[in-house]
Amino acid sequence: MQGKRRWLPPWQRIELAELVEVHAQTCRQAAAWRHVSSATVHYWVRRRRAATPGELASGAWAEDRPSTPRRQPTRVSERVHDRCAQCAGAPAGDLG
Repeated sequence: MQGKRRWLPPWQRIELAELVEVHAQTCRQAAAWRHVSSATVHYWVRRRRAATPGELASGAWAEDRPSTPRRQPTRVSERVHDRCAQCAGAPAGDLG
């Protein structure tokens, strides 16, 4: 499944943010030029501003982020998951 922002390729995200940051256009002007919403431009400008110098140089700040959370405190360990899966296939008397 694609994310909601995936349709805008990274090179266009970089281009939009640079129009605002480097070429001093407003977010509305950049949005009208690329036919996207000004909220989209704001989002990518904020991502560019928050990027480290290394991310700016490589363009990594414009890549998609994974949709899975960084932390999942309620997720069970692999061992517990495997045991539950094993028990689910066993007869009712053998659970243990």
